[in-house]
Amino acid sequence: AAAGKRRRTGPPRIMAAPLRLQGITKRFGALTAVDGVDLEIRAGEVLALLGENGAGKSTLMKLLYGFLPLDAGRIEIEGRPAQLPDPRAAMAAGIGMVFQNFTLIPALSVRDNLRLAWPDPAAWRNRREDAAVVERLHRLAPGIDPERRVADLPVGAWQLVELAKVLNQDARLVILDEPSSVLTPQEAAALHGFVRDLAAEGRRVVIITHKLADVAACADRVAVMRRGRLVDVAAAADRSE
Repeated sequence: AAAGKRRRTGPPRIMAAPLRLQGITKRFGALTAVDGVDLEIRAGEVLALLGENGAGKSTLMKLLYGFLPLDAGRIEIEGRPAQLPDPRAAMAAGIGMVFQNFTLIPALSVRDNLRLAWPDPAAWRNRREDAAVVERLHRLAPGIDPERRVADLPVGAWQLVELAKVLNQDARLVILDEPSSVLTPQEAAALHGFVRDLAAEGRRVVIITHKLADVAACADRVAVMRRGRLVDVAAAADRSE
C-alpha cells in the first residue's frame, strides 16, 4: 500500500553524484558489527562487497536500506544528507534490496506478487501497465510463467522474482545479498549479464557475495570487510583471485 502511493513517471532518474557512507557504525550490545565505515557507491558500477561470515557486510547494507537504525554516521545521496529511518524511506530515495530470506507470498501467482510491489495500483486495472509488471521478469527469466504459483517454483526462480520486484520499483541502487547462492550456473550467468545491463543504464549495484565467480563476472570494484571494518577498496581488475 505504501508503495502504491508513489506514481510511476517513466524511466528512473539516475543518481549521478556518488552515494556516500561516512562513519557508519552499528552496535549490538558489546559487539560492534559495523565500525566507522566510509564507502562510496558510484553510478554505473557494480561493487562487490566481500568478507567472511560475520564481517558486517549484510548489516552495512541493511543500515543503508533503513532496515536497521544507525548508531553513528551519515548517509549522503546526491550531495545531501539522507534520513532513511525505514525501508519505505529508502525505496522512496531509490534504494532497493533483495534479501537472502525471500519475501514472496507462496500461495499467490508470480504476477500477483509483482503487482503487490508495483508502485502504481492502477496497474491492476490497466492492461498496458499490467504487461509492464512482468516485463523485467521476462527479460531476467523468460522461462518463468507469471501465472504459476510461487510455491510451485524452484528456489532459484524465487530469487529472480524478488529481483524483478525491486526493479519494478525503479530502484537506482540495487543491493543483492548473496544473489547467486541458490541459482544454477545457467541462472547465475543470466543474472550476471542482467547486473551488467543495470550498471550500463547508470544504476548502482552492490553484490554481497562469497563467490569469486560473481566478482570475476560482473564487478567493477571490490570492497572487503573484516570484523566490522572496511579493510580494502580497489578496482576488481587490480586484485587477483
